[in-house]
Amino acid sequence: MLRMFKSYAPYEVLAAPGREKPEIWRLVVGIVLCLIVMIAGQGILIAIYGFALGSHGEAMMQMGLLDTPGAMIAALLGIACFIPGVMLVLRWLHKRRFWGVIGDPVRTLKLGARVAAYAAAIQLLLMLPAVLFAEEELILNTPPMLWLVLLPIGALVVLLQTSAEEIFFRGYIQSQMAARFQSPIIWMGIPAIIFAIGHYAAVMYGDNAAMVAVWAGLFGLLAADLTARTGSLGPAMGLHFMNNALVILFVSMDGPMSGLSLYVLPFSAQDAEEVAKVMPLDFVALGVSWLAARVAVRA
Repeated sequence: MLRMFKSYAPYEVLAAPGREKPEIWRLVVGIVLCLIVMIAGQGILIAIYGFALGSHGEAMMQMGLLDTPGAMIAALLGIACFIPGVMLVLRWLHKRRFWGVIGDPVRTLKLGARVAAYAAAIQLLLMLPAVLFAEEELILNTPPMLWLVLLPIGALVVLLQTSAEEIFFRGYIQSQMAARFQSPIIWMGIPAIIFAIGHYAAVMYGDNAAMVAVWAGLFGLLAADLTARTGSLGPAMGLHFMNNALVILFVSMDGPMSGLSLYVLPFSAQDAEEVAKVMPLDFVALGVSWLAARVAVRA
């Protein structure tokens, strides 16, 4: 039972169903199968994108840079392929219902929307002064009319991508670990570490790759905390969606992963000094957003 932190008692509703098939080998096999399904899905999407462009080589090059709308949409949908993977392993390996790792659908939607709204307000309050008083102006990346046309599609694929990551990490992995281990240090910490490792990108971030991974690990812990306090993935989904939507759809760094953004910053992820300057603000924004989410869900 979840005895270490009384505030995490609501998480029992998500952890309890996992105790029917709690063996670690099942979880390990399930993780591998989810990764295989996701990678296979990415391959199919790249093939479709290459067919649409009329050149597989051009598609591969764009997928490496992710600086075009089509490449970004394909990449985000590829990550969303975690969802069918989780559905399969839950049914085959754990005999669990899909919604059993997410929570009540209606409550999940309400909590997610509420947290997303609070997080958006906090992020804008923190980021606006930084943008207004920056030494260099933002650079227009996508023509406004085209951006408006792409915005609904972009928002949908970001929602699918962030939801898929939460379902895989905080839904599947975390709930199955909580079914096997009593300590939140284990069932919150290990998924967060895996999440951090998955975000370590030395090629993209260079000297700041470790700091970016630490940020991702901290996000994983805070998302796990929200999930445990509410017994629902909704708050983590809302926080994750709003965080990614702002940096993918509105203002991104120049270069890789800028394909859907309206503006880009006057530096890229490879500019180690500039990235290091903005990282403290990212940590502050994450912490304040988590506190705002706690207020939003009254937990």
